[in-house]
Amino acid sequence: SASDTLNGAWNNNGAAVLSGGAMTFNTLNNTGTLDITGGTQTFNGPTLGTGGLTVNGGTATINGSYSHANTNVAAGTLTFASAPALANFTQTGGTANFNAGGSATNINLSGAGSTLNVNGGTLIATNFTQSGGVFDGAGAFSATTLYNVTGGTQTGTGATILAPGSTYTPGTTTLGRSLIVQGTLNENAGDTLTIAAGRTLRSEEHTSELQSRGLIS
Repeated sequence: SASDTLNGAWNNNGAAVLSGGAMTFNTLNNTGTLDITGGTQTFNGPTLGTGGLTVNGGTATINGSYSHANTNVAAGTLTFASAPALANFTQTGGTANFNAGGSATNINLSGAGSTLNVNGGTLIATNFTQSGGVFDGAGAFSATTLYNVTGGTQTGTGATILAPGSTYTPGTTTLGRSLIVQGTLNENAGDTLTIAAGRTLRSEEHTSELQSRGLIS
């Protein structure tokens, strides 16, 4: 039917597609692939697996714990109400909402129509790459090893934290978020890093290093 609830566990080891309707799942064990292309899909319990979950349309809301090897957003909306544990997160379109922070090994944000919102808590990534789209939100973001922004827009009232051991070489760009440097910031000659009005650049802790051969304004 158009609206259903699965009270038991869904064990998916194949290639499943949710294309419409309104489904509510209490437990998903996903070792295969799950492609959400439409409808309103809600996951209230543990949503776990070594497989992949892709949102290609519709709305998917994760209310319970979440851990997947590969999570992709190409269209539609994916919302994490609690903090997920992600291995690889790739976004090429659509909207992703992190309402309570979370963690990831790799985050790759691209595509002109992509919006990634950190609405609360702190989202922590080992490696973060952005070549397009919008990174926004009032929550904090922390990169622990690599922070690489070559395109797109960085905005929001939350702070971006370069954790100890991380490296950022910004080139010529404007950051619309406050930047806290605990790792290394390298600005090359001829490049200009601009911090937008109302935002701040702060270096803190003995591990931070600012190497500026360009212009920071």
